[in-house]
Amino acid sequence: MKKYLSFFCCVFFLFSCSFFNNSEEEMMNKIIIESDFSIENIKNDKIKSQIQDWQKSLEKNIKKDIVLSSSEGTGGLLTEKPSLFFIQEKFALEDIQSVLFFVEKNIYKIQPEYETKIFHFDKKGKNIEIQNLIRIKENKKLLSSLLKEKLANNDKVFPGNLQKEIEKYLENPVVYFDATKIGFVFDRASGVAPRSAGVIRVEFPIEKLVSVLNTQYFPKIVDHIKQIQEKKKKMLSSGKKYVALTFDDGPHRTRTPRLLEILKKNNVKATFFLLGSNANRYPEIVKQEKDGGHQVESHSWGHPNFLHLSVEKAKAEINNTDDVIKKATGEKPKFFRPPYGAFNDKTLMLTDKVFLLWDVDSQDWKNKDVQRNLANVRKTLQAGSIILFHDIHEASVDTIEPLIHELRGKGYEFVTVKELLDFYDGNSKGRVCVSGKNCKKGKK
Repeated sequence: MKKYLSFFCCVFFLFSCSFFNNSEEEMMNKIIIESDFSIENIKNDKIKSQIQDWQKSLEKNIKKDIVLSSSEGTGGLLTEKPSLFFIQEKFALEDIQSVLFFVEKNIYKIQPEYETKIFHFDKKGKNIEIQNLIRIKENKKLLSSLLKEKLANNDKVFPGNLQKEIEKYLENPVVYFDATKIGFVFDRASGVAPRSAGVIRVEFPIEKLVSVLNTQYFPKIVDHIKQIQEKKKKMLSSGKKYVALTFDDGPHRTRTPRLLEILKKNNVKATFFLLGSNANRYPEIVKQEKDGGHQVESHSWGHPNFLHLSVEKAKAEINNTDDVIKKATGEKPKFFRPPYGAFNDKTLMLTDKVFLLWDVDSQDWKNKDVQRNLANVRKTLQAGSIILFHDIHEASVDTIEPLIHELRGKGYEFVTVKELLDFYDGNSKGRVCVSGKNCKKGKK
């Protein structure tokens, strides 16, 4: 009799568990969560699948929380329309693609909850843990020191417990990589600041953290930075003062090729900021600039004042020029010189390019005279200067050879803008550069 009773109790227990589980599943299925989740911009199906699994798991856990709150009698705290809002950012360095999500979860009436999630994938779509991409344990002291130094200058950060919170954060940090920098994301739950401070980012130029990168995943960038460092040592030992010659508004059908011959004859590398309309007209000259070892960058399509453009028109000016230059050279411009040097914070948000201005203006467009051009360059020239010329004027091209001889006689040497920024570390300070030594985060 006892055996039958035990068997009955066991069956009843299993039936009860099954009933309640089914009831919970039914309740969860009835819950509708509004969501703006989208990964249409990701083409790799394997990567898509892994991100979708995370998103489904996120929604399932939220539904469980809602059912649990209802069963515990705290359903009155729940919002009538639960929702999820996603902000997605993509980064890439060599073969590693990073996808960062900021999630706002609106479940309770009181306030939203927030979550941060980052994925790192190799070219085959395999998910790589951050501990394999950067050597955290071996460099914990270095990372902790650098992060503390940056965060300590942020007014929103709690100063008292900062060291402890950073060490805790480094156990599983949210880190992204792109072509020029490594970024660390401290979300609202990180403990370094009050939740009201929102997300805090700390970024470093890649060369500052090259020793932390795992060469298995970043062999090219590690090798490239080592080459830059070696070149910088040689440049330092030479004792020379470095400046960059830059030319706007080209290419011109006859004057730009003549300028290229002068530069080649004198073994000078320069930087050209092209108008997309002219690059489209003379793609063979654009290719000639690139093949000559010069830096080829963007100056917009038609030279408008960006302060007077709509967002759509401004983006078109940049994107159309990028397309033409990439078609001619195989590379998309990484620098942008706004026409008239006119821009604001809204313009900066249009692109992730470095905004390249100048600190020496030859005023060649106005002078159209070799001696006046030379005199204007002499006025403010110094080591690290970025010199502005236009390769569409005859007198401008005539000025270059005597300028090269004069400046070399005074101990100057010519490099591209990128080389100038690498040498003087200007690009580590911001993305709006007036000279090799003077870059800022925002407006000039």
